[in-house]
Amino acid sequence: MQQIEKQVQAYGQTRNITDLQSYVDSIDVDEIKLLIKKRVNYADFSAFWNYLLQALDTERSQDKRYELVTTCINEIKDRNINTPHTNSVITRLCMELPKFSTRHLMSLCLLCMQFIQQGDVTEACWRELLPEVLNVLTERQHVEFNLNEMSGVQFKIQYINSLCMLDWSTNIVTPLTVMFMEMPLSKEEHLQVTHKLVSYLEKLTPQEIPAFVYQILRFCRNQNSRLVFHKLQEYFGLRIYMNILSNDSSEDTISDTLDEESIQAESTVLYHIYQTALLGHESIKDYLSSLKNFTKSPEFILHPFQLSVLLTLSTVTFCEDKVFELIRQSISRSFREDLKKSECFWLRDLVPETLDLENTFVKIIQNSLNDRDLVIQGLVNLSFVLLGVGTVLVKEKHHTAHTILQKLYNHIVLGNNIVQYVDCFRSFALKFTYITLENKSCVLQLMDSLVSVPEYCAEAILDTVIPLTKVSPTLRDHLILLLRKALYSRSTETRYVAVRGFLKVLTKLKIQNLTALSQINSSSSSGHSVLTQISLHRSGHSSQPSVFSNEALCLEVLNILRRCYMQQTDIRSKLYEGLNDAVNQNSDLALPVLNVLWSQFLKYYNDDEETLPPIDFSKISIIRDVDVVIQEPIGQLVCAINFLVVKIQELEDEDTNAKKFVDTFESMCRRLIKCELTHFDLDDGTNLADILPECKKKVATLKEAMRLYECLIGYKIWSWNKSSQSHAQQIIALFQGYFRLQHCAKNATKLKQKVDKKKKDLNKTTQQNRNTQRTQTSQQNRTTQGQPQTSQQQDPNDRQNENVFKGPKAIVIKTPPTILNFPILIKFLGLLHENVTWTTAQQANLLKVKHDIHQHVMQATAFQLQQLNTRKGLERNKEYYEYCRDIAKIIYPRCIHRLEEFLEFDITTANLAVECFNIILNIVCTNYSAELKTFLCAVGGGDSHNDIFTCLMPYLEKYQKLFELDDSTLDDQEFKNILETVGNTLTLLISQIPVNLQNTKHMDWMKMFATKHTVGTKNIAKLFGKLWLSTYMRTRSTLSLFEDVISDSQSVLGTISDETEAPVTLKIINELTVETFIECLASVIKILLDNIDWMTNRLRAEYGVLVYAEGSGLEKKREKLSNRERSVSCQLCLLMSLMEQFCNVKVSIALSRTVIDSVLSLYVSLNSLSKYFISRSSKVNPVFQNARFECVVKLAGRQVAPAWDRFILFLEQNQLEENENPQTKKKNSSNLKNKVLKETKSIPKVVHEIEQFSKFIIQLSNKTKCDLTGYIGAGTTRDFRIRDLRNVMEKNKTIDTTHSDDDTNDQLSTVRETDEDSTEDDSPPKKRKISLFH
Repeated sequence: MQQIEKQVQAYGQTRNITDLQSYVDSIDVDEIKLLIKKRVNYADFSAFWNYLLQALDTERSQDKRYELVTTCINEIKDRNINTPHTNSVITRLCMELPKFSTRHLMSLCLLCMQFIQQGDVTEACWRELLPEVLNVLTERQHVEFNLNEMSGVQFKIQYINSLCMLDWSTNIVTPLTVMFMEMPLSKEEHLQVTHKLVSYLEKLTPQEIPAFVYQILRFCRNQNSRLVFHKLQEYFGLRIYMNILSNDSSEDTISDTLDEESIQAESTVLYHIYQTALLGHESIKDYLSSLKNFTKSPEFILHPFQLSVLLTLSTVTFCEDKVFELIRQSISRSFREDLKKSECFWLRDLVPETLDLENTFVKIIQNSLNDRDLVIQGLVNLSFVLLGVGTVLVKEKHHTAHTILQKLYNHIVLGNNIVQYVDCFRSFALKFTYITLENKSCVLQLMDSLVSVPEYCAEAILDTVIPLTKVSPTLRDHLILLLRKALYSRSTETRYVAVRGFLKVLTKLKIQNLTALSQINSSSSSGHSVLTQISLHRSGHSSQPSVFSNEALCLEVLNILRRCYMQQTDIRSKLYEGLNDAVNQNSDLALPVLNVLWSQFLKYYNDDEETLPPIDFSKISIIRDVDVVIQEPIGQLVCAINFLVVKIQELEDEDTNAKKFVDTFESMCRRLIKCELTHFDLDDGTNLADILPECKKKVATLKEAMRLYECLIGYKIWSWNKSSQSHAQQIIALFQGYFRLQHCAKNATKLKQKVDKKKKDLNKTTQQNRNTQRTQTSQQNRTTQGQPQTSQQQDPNDRQNENVFKGPKAIVIKTPPTILNFPILIKFLGLLHENVTWTTAQQANLLKVKHDIHQHVMQATAFQLQQLNTRKGLERNKEYYEYCRDIAKIIYPRCIHRLEEFLEFDITTANLAVECFNIILNIVCTNYSAELKTFLCAVGGGDSHNDIFTCLMPYLEKYQKLFELDDSTLDDQEFKNILETVGNTLTLLISQIPVNLQNTKHMDWMKMFATKHTVGTKNIAKLFGKLWLSTYMRTRSTLSLFEDVISDSQSVLGTISDETEAPVTLKIINELTVETFIECLASVIKILLDNIDWMTNRLRAEYGVLVYAEGSGLEKKREKLSNRERSVSCQLCLLMSLMEQFCNVKVSIALSRTVIDSVLSLYVSLNSLSKYFISRSSKVNPVFQNARFECVVKLAGRQVAPAWDRFILFLEQNQLEENENPQTKKKNSSNLKNKVLKETKSIPKVVHEIEQFSKFIIQLSNKTKCDLTGYIGAGTTRDFRIRDLRNVMEKNKTIDTTHSDDDTNDQLSTVRETDEDSTEDDSPPKKRKISLFH
């Protein structure tokens, strides 16, 4: 054998091909086979193999060559040889394949299929060989296989089909993927092979997954990559994310080895996907494009693996925007779907539960902490899209903090929605304070942006930065210097930010040594800045810390704030208000702040006991040109001092300074009680409602005096304790002075209105006289000149008269808003409504009987609550929640719980109390929802361990009784307002019932109320109608209530088809409220139809996902989809039956737009569902039949369409009758014209949608060969109609008879004339034209 090998190599090396061929032909084939078996595993075999194939390159040697080739392949396979030189052997063989006969090529294909079927791990013998064999066969024109002649392409198709029908071993799936990559496959073949390959994905171990995914991504680089991603989602979903997908809230750590291996495999897969995206493969673009169709089914995109893939792809430039838009849309869709599900029982029962997004992102972060930097980078970028930063991510990955903070700063400075980014920065700084301080440069940059962002954003930045200054003196000094610069800015808004910043700094300063503060105060009179001294002290590296640092800083800030007295009035008002808040949070500041304010107060205070009033109001405002400028907001100043005085009294009972302040305020109270209108220069007959500067100055004095009265009232309430005497009498006297000024303002406005009315009457009389004179003159002109005077010609005296009496618009004097704060109001409410222990019952009763005091206090409380409700960021301040809770603990048990009794005492106060509790409940539900159960138990009593529904029940029962109060006995607008507010509160309470704790008690009550009660106004009817119908939709799946409402509406208004009207079962629906209930019902129907559209889009997305789904759960998913399709069709059938009756109600023209819009929404939903079934159904599988869509078509064509036609005829007849009515024609001509114009836009839209529906049904019938066109007849809306056909026919008969008589007479006269004139004129007579209509 060695001789044979040497001789072959010798001939081959000398390129003596002829002798080589002769020598090989002379050797027995068995000897060569033995040589191949012996030498195939040697490194030098490839050279011998090359010469051997050259020797067999003849026609006579084909069979011998085939035997040797098969021997070589089998030997490689049997020995499991997979070395580089064996690969070169196969490669050399592939070069000879075009010389093989077709028969031998087909045999090689079958041999390779045999190897694949055996599942041999040695893929070298077929992985590279089979693609080349098929490529050669594809070029052959004629192939005979199994006694059938075919082309090479056809053979390849059959071969691939046979190959895909085999059961492959998981060991060779990856080599098979590589093999198919080298084959020329059509689109259909590629899809078939891809389906086959991904079906083996779930059988692979985690270690085998990365290699397979790498190869199949290369295989699908241009098409069909969706199947791969879908299958990977199922694979990792079952092995890693099963707890999340099953809504399991357990937080067990991953301890199973299989899970760890799966996580590592997933990480490698994500890396391969990232590399594929970097190469720009079309598969990634195709994958992202396909996901756009699945956003309507958000749980697919929000799957943890799918999110990990998308976050990885987001780091690639061309994918970033697409990926974040997909995630944002899916999250938004998920939240909106949850909201819709909470409002509709049918949708909640039909749509599956959504994933817990928080748990999903936490799981992704946990899996990404070790080696998924790309996912982490995507999460950071996504956080700015969603405006939220994951806490777990920052804790484990500190290096991401600088990136996050820097991006937040960039968004704050350059972005539009600054507040949201500032909130993110604040949350970050609170949770990771020390990590934030490590990135101090970002914080300093954020401080510098204070002067460039809007005011509301600057406040949020201050709330973010100031807590950091407590642990960082560098940041504190930088902030102080920055605020000092801002205080002298040209922008008023920037100066206000500086004031707010200094006040917030004061709240964080803890002063322990007031004596030290006074020493620093005396030493700082030299004019040097204390901040400079502190800085020098720090730079000296003293071993002892400065005990004066906080005190010195406090003094410096207060000295800076003194300069605010030179600022505008608005800034000083905010300063006074902010100082109170600062002292409230830091009581040690009370005395220093009071000293700062007291010097300003003394400028306007008259200390002479005989001087009235105690404040020099002439200095408070000045006249500048024609305007009045407030020099000092004395009300806010006194109010701030009032709070500080009482605070000092509480802290230091024996302090001499406190006694001085108290004596001053007591003197002010005594003197202000003695004041009359003359002391304020308000009774000299000056018209306060005029626009003269002097009048404006008096108005300013009046308002400041009212504020001063209210300040002293608040002082007396706030300082009232057990040792107080005659406080009640003084408060009553102060209220009398306040009401005296209030009455003066009201009288001035009324007087101005009376004067204007007299002038208007005088103007009207003068105008009438001039009109009479002008009429007489115009008649003379017509007589003399024959030219009438036009309406545009006007007497110049009239224009002059109008200019004289029209004048500028009068000023309406409004009562200034209250300056009583929440602590004072809470104490005042407790005094008026409860039995307090800090005063005697006799003193309290003096105030409790005063109706006007009750009204004022409750009105002030309502005003402060309304202001609080409009404030942003309440959830960050727990103090406001405590205020609301304390007020509710007084109002609810004392006013609302016994409202029937309180109405007899004072209905105005009762109205305000009900409004206050409604505002409080709204604030708590909106900003403190987590505290709702605690709030309800604290206010109304109860155990906070109960569920929320148990806590709500007492309130629901009470408000239900209040809503049942009979309003027929009280014809008062305030009582009707009470019922409206009660209804709003009841709506808010019912909305807080969780959907999983729905109870029928409130539904039973609403049914009982509607059956037995009536309401007095349309507003109350609208409120109850919305509440009842929406609650029914949220808790019931049927539409029986809506049918009852329509039936009773038909009984009240009548029916178009003149059907027998059923008796009214709901007493609440009457002539006053029927239109309101129809509007409420139309809005609910619109919501139901929107839900159907929502569900149709979701079905379309679910079907798109189902196309790529495989596995054992496929049939179950198809059955779920079929059930949902059937449910949508059934819901539409119910709505169409409802719509048929809705179109049969005789509504007014004003209400017809509601019906038209409802029909339009119905047909839009029908068209959307029709298009879905067109894409879903086929001739083989008419899906719409199983979904009962045929019933939908039948109802639409045979019931809804005729009802719509009758409604249009009825509407046209009504419009004709109203237009022909002379009484309503002049009155409502313009309104009717506008309504008709609107309806002419809506009705064609409905007609268009009906025609589109018919078109889609025809398309569905043609596609499925199921005839549905018999159910949809031709509409009559576009047909030409003759109104009052019977009257028209009678008129035509009369006209025909008249014309026949006239024709006879005309013919006789024509004959006579012809005989007489025949001699004169021989021309033929002219025939007369007879008209049928005159």
